[in-house]
Amino acid sequence: MATKRFRLLLVGTALGACLACKSTEPAPVAARLALLTSPPATAQSGVALTPQPVVQVQDASGNPVGTQGVQVVAVLASQGGTLTGTLAARTDVNGKATFTNLVLAGPAGPRTIRFDSPGLNSISADPVSVGAGSAATITASAGNFQTSAAGTPVALAPAVLITDAFGNPVPGAPVTFAVARGAGTVVAGTGSTNASGIATATTWTLGTIPGLNTLTVTSSAVPSGSVTFTATGVLGPPAILTVAAGDAQSATVGGATPVAPSAKLTDAFGNPVPGVIVTFTPATGGGTVTGGSATTNAQGIATVGAWALGLLPGSNTLTAARGLVPSATFHATGVDFPVSAIDAGDHHSCAVAPGGLAYCWGSNDSGQLGNGTLVDTLVPTPVGGGHLFTAVSTGVAHSCGLVGNGDAWCWGDNSGGQLGDTSGINQSLPVAVVGGLKFVSIYTGQFHTCGLKADGNAFCWGANQQGRLGDGTTINRPAPTAVTGGKIFAMLSAGISHTCGVATDGTLLCWGSNANGRLGDGTTTNRLSPTPVSGVLTYIAVSGGQAFSCGIATGGAGYCWGSGASGELGTGNATNQLTPTAMMGGLVLTAISSAATHSCGLVAGGQAYCWGFNGSGQLGDGTFANRAVPTLVLGGLTFSVIREGTEHTCGRGTTGGAYCWGRNDTGAVGDSTVITRPKPVGVFKPPAN
Repeated sequence: MATKRFRLLLVGTALGACLACKSTEPAPVAARLALLTSPPATAQSGVALTPQPVVQVQDASGNPVGTQGVQVVAVLASQGGTLTGTLAARTDVNGKATFTNLVLAGPAGPRTIRFDSPGLNSISADPVSVGAGSAATITASAGNFQTSAAGTPVALAPAVLITDAFGNPVPGAPVTFAVARGAGTVVAGTGSTNASGIATATTWTLGTIPGLNTLTVTSSAVPSGSVTFTATGVLGPPAILTVAAGDAQSATVGGATPVAPSAKLTDAFGNPVPGVIVTFTPATGGGTVTGGSATTNAQGIATVGAWALGLLPGSNTLTAARGLVPSATFHATGVDFPVSAIDAGDHHSCAVAPGGLAYCWGSNDSGQLGNGTLVDTLVPTPVGGGHLFTAVSTGVAHSCGLVGNGDAWCWGDNSGGQLGDTSGINQSLPVAVVGGLKFVSIYTGQFHTCGLKADGNAFCWGANQQGRLGDGTTINRPAPTAVTGGKIFAMLSAGISHTCGVATDGTLLCWGSNANGRLGDGTTTNRLSPTPVSGVLTYIAVSGGQAFSCGIATGGAGYCWGSGASGELGTGNATNQLTPTAMMGGLVLTAISSAATHSCGLVAGGQAYCWGFNGSGQLGDGTFANRAVPTLVLGGLTFSVIREGTEHTCGRGTTGGAYCWGRNDTGAVGDSTVITRPKPVGVFKPPAN
């Protein structure tokens, strides 16, 4: 037993001796640096590396050396850019040095990071490819400060460059292009930058008005930045030539048109083109122009000196041209019928030429043309009898005129005794009104006629239904009969079935049929003698239509009353009025004339305005639409006289020519055709005797 115990003791002693021998072996020696975690293969400039590098101290066999506190330094080993952050890290108990905030910055490209530690070999990581960092700036890349014709795209589409803080282009940044000034358009106004950091709009089309245009470019990636592109829109080349003034005129043959033609030259977007020569050339009619080449002014308008029409009546045209721009054409009608007086009836018209010869044209079914026949004519035909007239008046189907000594002569329909010759028979040549009265003015209605003597006494004759003759009865009078009431009149007007007159004191009185309130006394009661129109106004003129009347108050304001179904009252609606109601438009009138269902008036400059029924173009505004307010007659003409027919209108131009427009199926317009004319045309010269 003692021997066995001794052996165990020897074994234990030997084991203890072996353990003591191991604990005295030498510690591992630090020999090198090793990368446990390498920097990423790619990184954004200025953004912390992910992952951050981890370096370990190892012995020569690659075993970690658990020496704590060994300093390892990160160094940028390549050219360009910077390496920032905490560049030194110390090892932990496991020999690991962990970096936490290393940042590579600068121009894009490869960067190499080296790690050093005193007494140890350095180690370099694989190159890190540094790309752009966060977007920081947005700048114009191309397409700024351009010039282009207004309304057209700029030559170079605007482009912007987005970079980071180090100038590296940033791809994929959202970009918005928006027009800021000039009202242009941009195509592909939203997008993102390409690999080069550039975003480009497809096209930028400038606004159609010349001047400054701006385009603003923004990016949500650069909230504090934007780019403004500017471009100047300049006037484009001449593209459109239009009539500015002087179309659709009439003038005496061989004479100049009232308005010198002018043409407007613009670019494709309507901008006036100044300083360009436009050439005016007569095309048809044989006329001439003064100043055939004219330069456009600041408004793009070129005006010819004068356009004298050819020596033959009819159509004249004038062409304005500029290079390859489509030309503009002016139209005018040459007329050779100067007149001193003119009037329009139902479907015929009459006028007095200088010297006193009377002419009529149009319907002649009752002999109302006074030429001894019952044949309609399309141009003025002399009234027979050789009389020299100073005035003429046309009714529905009869006509009357005054000669120099004041005698009255009438012709045409006499079914109501309206010719005043007591025969009751239609007359196709003028017959003298009986009674030997001398008149200074004469007025014709449908079946009655009235005359005014120099002393202001009024006489009427013909049919007297509803009391239209004003003699206190309803008895027809085939010879002139004095109007009752003792009023001294300055003027009269015979309507279809009523009569009105303005007294020398401005009082307005009417008599006859009062249907629809055409007498203006606030009732619809017929009046057999002159009855004052309601109100306190005084008047200077009056004209009776079919079922209404119109007057000019002192000062020039227009008033109408009676039937307004077709807008003939000029009040803006179709409502009947029993008392004078102001017309709309505020015109200051110098003359007024009413017919069946329309009226016309003149203002101080001679411009004509018409209103009411327009089914045959009798308003002269180029349309066939009724007008409930005064509407300007087209053509640029001015008038000294205007007269209404049933569905046509005639006037004496301020240059003396005769003009008519409206219904023309029987030739009442006098232009040798039966074509309805919604604008004034010149009455043709009477054929030679």
